[in-house]
Amino acid sequence: MEQLQALLSTLQHAETGQRGFLLTGHEDYLVPYTNSKAALGGEFQTARRLMVGRADQQLRRLDTLERVATERMEEPGNLCAEVRSGREGGGT
Repeated sequence: MEQLQALLSTLQHAETGQRGFLLTGHEDYLVPYTNSKAALGGEFQTARRLMVGRADQQLRRLDTLERVATERMEEPGNLCAEVRSGREGGGT
């Protein structure tokens, strides 16, 4: 349970950083997003080690969670890139 809380916290930090960047345009707000994205793989590896010997269903759920989390981590990166290109192209 503690490791799942750590995963959730990592995802929340990423979303908070993205939100700060989108609201202000300041790149400093992306630090939590960048750090969280880098840490996420290790968080899932730790969760897998802790689940050794668990039922296949629990491991499949973890696989699903990892897939969804990875997809979610790509969305902010894409959105931030769009915001940057809009600024560089003379937009906002």
